[in-house]
Amino acid sequence: ALHFQPMGGCNSTSNASSSSAVAVHTSSSLSRLDALLDASISKNGGVDYVCKLLMLGDSGVGKSSIMIRFADDTFSESYTSTIGIDFKIRTLEVRGKRVKVQIWDTAGQERFRTITRSYYKGIHGYLLVFDITSKKSFEHVAHWLKEIEENGVEGVPKVIVGNKSDLTHLREVESADGAAFGTAWGMDYLETSAKANANVKEAVRKMVTSFVDQVLEYEARRKA
Repeated sequence: ALHFQPMGGCNSTSNASSSSAVAVHTSSSLSRLDALLDASISKNGGVDYVCKLLMLGDSGVGKSSIMIRFADDTFSESYTSTIGIDFKIRTLEVRGKRVKVQIWDTAGQERFRTITRSYYKGIHGYLLVFDITSKKSFEHVAHWLKEIEENGVEGVPKVIVGNKSDLTHLREVESADGAAFGTAWGMDYLETSAKANANVKEAVRKMVTSFVDQVLEYEARRKA
């Protein structure tokens, strides 16, 4: 059985001063989240919001294929590793709002990590991608979550994506383990296949819907 230990758990022996520090950090993070949401409200009449999604995961798990399937509805059998960072744009309508979705594809290799980290601050949602035929890529999801914790804005929604669901005969990660990991971290879990065009749009729409709900809640508070 796999066991998951979310980061940042409370220590029952924490003293009052450390609890106070956590409270201050949370307050600061919430204000940063509001600033992030405020910046997403479009000044262009064509769309209501601009949503930036970042895909994270090991090299070869299919992040580029997910991006291309979402934006262009195509798939290529040839594989070229992403150099640095790439993105595509597609407009969706969610909750009656027109949202320009920028989906960013990051290089999984360590040598590009510094480039990737510089993008975390302006991101409205994360898709943490692993390959269901690679247990190692699944185990590395915890590493990518740590990257978000260290470099991103607290409160931004995340979803875990098990890609290559068409390769069931090669599966190394069971759906139940992916779902259990998601539950442990408070994230939804979906399995996708960029090749078979399965669940890709649903995974992105789930993230965009969470983002829109956050912006609507922010706008309501701002008007109150």
